[in-house]
Amino acid sequence: MRAILVNGSIFGFEGDSLIVSEGIIVKVGYESSLTDYFMSEGLRKIDLEGSSIIPSLHDSHTHVPLMGPNTLDLRGIRSIDELKEKVRRWVLRNKAFIYGRGWDHTIFKEHRYPTRWDIDPFTGDIPAVLVRVCGHVALLNTKAVRLLHDRFGNRINEYLIKEDGRPSGIVIEEGVDLARTLIPKPTLEEIRKYIINYVMEYISLGVTHLNIMSVSKQLMDALSSSGVQDLINIGVYLTPETASEFVSSGRINKGIRLCGVKGFADGSFGGRTAHLRKGYRDGGKGKLLLSEASFKQLYSLSHKLGGQLAIHAIGDGAIEAVLNYALRAGIPRKKLRIEHASLTPPDIIDKLSLLKPHVVVQPHFLVSDWWLSTALKPSDLRWVYSFKSLMNAGLNLYASSDFPVEPRNPYLGVSSAVSRGMLQAYTYEETLSTENAFQAYFGDPCFGSSIIKEGVEANLVVLDENINSLHGYDVAAIKPKLVLSAGNVIYVSSDFQSKVS
Repeated sequence: MRAILVNGSIFGFEGDSLIVSEGIIVKVGYESSLTDYFMSEGLRKIDLEGSSIIPSLHDSHTHVPLMGPNTLDLRGIRSIDELKEKVRRWVLRNKAFIYGRGWDHTIFKEHRYPTRWDIDPFTGDIPAVLVRVCGHVALLNTKAVRLLHDRFGNRINEYLIKEDGRPSGIVIEEGVDLARTLIPKPTLEEIRKYIINYVMEYISLGVTHLNIMSVSKQLMDALSSSGVQDLINIGVYLTPETASEFVSSGRINKGIRLCGVKGFADGSFGGRTAHLRKGYRDGGKGKLLLSEASFKQLYSLSHKLGGQLAIHAIGDGAIEAVLNYALRAGIPRKKLRIEHASLTPPDIIDKLSLLKPHVVVQPHFLVSDWWLSTALKPSDLRWVYSFKSLMNAGLNLYASSDFPVEPRNPYLGVSSAVSRGMLQAYTYEETLSTENAFQAYFGDPCFGSSIIKEGVEANLVVLDENINSLHGYDVAAIKPKLVLSAGNVIYVSSDFQSKVS
């Protein structure tokens, strides 16, 4: 694009106009001061009608879930009866392996986990693996439990939750990974098609940089051969198994940035597997999943790949353990990412500020985790999703979606950070300004930041509103009308098409 964008509101600048030419932001200022330049250069003039221009957005933690037509979507169901009906109808149509994702027992009217006895009458001899929204808990039917025992023996017993001494069909943490081995793998072509749709959805939201987490060899192959790297900046954090293979083979994938390795220190609040120092209101402390020796092995892998080590740590117990491991290992701060960092009391924030790792958070958890007051003790509840305190401690805070756990829409995330979502009654002190909430989406630990500055690449989003005139709640309804990546138009809304073409 070679154009001057006028009558806009430029994020972080005084001025109303911006010149883009040869992929670069050439000038930023007021239209009146730029008139001679754009007239002499013969640039197209595009009136933005008061809309905001912001740097292009980043999603620092997302997944490619491959939830295609062969996946049972269980998001938003409100009861076990509704879950059973969904399964019953699916079996009538498909009569094949049942893989579903998205159920959340915290919104079920029965107020309990579903069990294999709930779904067995409808699934019969067809295996079923139904993953909870968090990805750390799954429901298996009896057939799937038997298949796992046949494949893994007594190893699976460690992860199966029992009722009255019998496996209930609920499996947690590594057991979910074992259960996923039962799921028929999609073809490379099916994955490619899904990836293209996945990326185009992100582009339409103004997101031009993705950090994709827990990437397998199959997904890496599909990403590399899909062509999406010509549309969007993709960086990947590999599973430990895939990273080991890359290190041993010296393999390189062109066009996809290798950012590092992803590991897990604990689970989730919803599954009561996030590791807490004080424990949950209803008992238990979760479980620390990462030993110091394993942490060092993961760091060695990430170091050999020239990338960062990203560690999932939600509870304060898990965060503390990871920080202690890192401090003893002398890891450079730019080489460590803490994913989620959901519970950060003052002493944990102090330790984070000492080490200063990258901290990647998910603001929309403030909406979906409305039930946290029933899970966490009051003294801990104050320090959940403490974004403002983390920023005030001088930490690099990056926002993300954790899609498909949460919606990929970054404007929902900004709105959540500003309004504090459903947790505002407990944690309103951690409210961010609209400017700071957006700022957390302008960069990621792998690619750095998108900025508006003369002489840099034109990675820009023109919104359909002026964000300075909106309340934080209203940000959720924003939509982009123009997206530029390195000065190229990669998205334009239908109602803005005539101004650009």
